[in-house]
Amino acid sequence: MLKNRISRRAFLHAAAIAVAIGVMPSDIGYRNTPRESSSDKLLESRLLKQTKVVFTSNGGKLWRKNLTDLYLMNADGTLQKPLLTNSAINEYPSWFPNGKSIVFASNLDANLLNTGVNAYTLGGGPRNIYRMDINGGEPQRLTRGNYSDLAPQVSPDGRQIAFYSDRNGQLDIFVMPSNGGNLQPLTDHYAKDMSPTWAPDGRIAFSSNRKKKFDIYVRNSDGSLTNLTEKDAGDHKFPSWSPDGSMIAYTLCRGVNSEIYVMGADGSNPKKLTPNPQGNYCPSWSPDSKMLVYHSWVYGDPQICHVDVEGNNIKRLTDNASKDTFPVCSPILVSQK
Repeated sequence: MLKNRISRRAFLHAAAIAVAIGVMPSDIGYRNTPRESSSDKLLESRLLKQTKVVFTSNGGKLWRKNLTDLYLMNADGTLQKPLLTNSAINEYPSWFPNGKSIVFASNLDANLLNTGVNAYTLGGGPRNIYRMDINGGEPQRLTRGNYSDLAPQVSPDGRQIAFYSDRNGQLDIFVMPSNGGNLQPLTDHYAKDMSPTWAPDGRIAFSSNRKKKFDIYVRNSDGSLTNLTEKDAGDHKFPSWSPDGSMIAYTLCRGVNSEIYVMGADGSNPKKLTPNPQGNYCPSWSPDSKMLVYHSWVYGDPQICHVDVEGNNIKRLTDNASKDTFPVCSPILVSQK
């Protein structure tokens, strides 16, 4: 079980909110929040306090059982609490533009066959895509079948969801309406097309090993593809398009080193943001395109961190006896009043 150590400041903040909504402070399951550092004053902004981050965590469960839950917190690491806990694998969350709902991949359906032959997941067999209100309620299932539907990403207008899947016997990018149904493949290639991300104008970037190494491709409006990282060595994975459309963040893997990078939306001026090569993955942008959250193995088990676009103000946001991964910032500011 997680240690229930929280600072007095965080407790009082949580208690005030609890009283306002009619819940006793003792009933709130907040997790351990890291102690404040000397640089916290630079990081405590209205943006960090009002940007939510949803992430995946095993919540202290045995990792070998591959059970992961969804958690919610502020982008400064405060007010960590469970969003969805069950005996399933829940991962790859993504926000709807209104900041009220998320989609995620899960094996919630007990009828999904754990055949053990699918090498595209972290274990536990196939996943389907679900939608859920962050204020509670039952998850709504959007895809069906014994397939691996992974990394769903909601379009900027909230009308479509892109994801990658092995439904065609290979990993391709698919899109569907935000309420499910009418799945359409965007790619059809024997390579592994993975991790789609939307541009504000509706284009999609994704990672693929079409030329042996993983590169970041953009699917243009006419269906053609542009390789943004062809000339750069290493595997380029987990692309994330900035909300203002000007940059793409990604993880660059070279040997055992994995770092967070940003580049122009046309592939220009790649820049490394993280100074420690020990496993930094899955960047996600803040609403103002000035900060990224990601998970890092620097601390042993993966924990959530953030860094600004200049590579400064790196801060560890979670400090728990658990593995915290796949963080995603809310696309809008959420009032704390």
